[in-house]
Amino acid sequence: GISWGSNAYPAGRMFQRLREGTSSFSMLVRASTLKDDCLFSKLPITYTELRIYRMKNSSPVTKIEDLTGKDLIAIRGYSYGAIGKFFRNPDNGVTFYETDHHESAFDMLRYARAEYLLDYTGPSEEVLAESPISDVTFDVLSRLDVYLVLSKKYPNAAKVLTDLEQIAQTLDVSNWGLKTP
Repeated sequence: GISWGSNAYPAGRMFQRLREGTSSFSMLVRASTLKDDCLFSKLPITYTELRIYRMKNSSPVTKIEDLTGKDLIAIRGYSYGAIGKFFRNPDNGVTFYETDHHESAFDMLRYARAEYLLDYTGPSEEVLAESPISDVTFDVLSRLDVYLVLSKKYPNAAKVLTDLEQIAQTLDVSNWGLKTP
């Protein structure tokens, strides 16, 4: 068997730990910054959604361009891929606020520091379960597959990942509150 433990890290730190090999394993979206240092499962294990949270009286967001000229809160440490490039580009007119924690991001939305908040399904659902906001809703901006990720520095990494993939195929991830891809 493989011994394991669980720790939560901010995204940037988790990526660095995987690159260094100080963390061996995670479940993440396919990140190009890890391709040289990590192996990814062939198939996703689950998926997450990138959501735009807003108060019900704010206009819905169905595509990233709907945020042009708007105020947006996001969590520091995530790149958000092409979506992040869009809202970080000053030519697109998005006033962008970064915060270190999901909780503080939702506090900023609660107190109208900005009209919109970009966050992933899991962390956002945890925050709202603990501290609900009346009249908050969300629009799904994109769905992202989540893969098993193993540091190449882990001993016999390719074989271990193959073994983990075989085990994962026998699991019903919905039992853990995850969505089946």
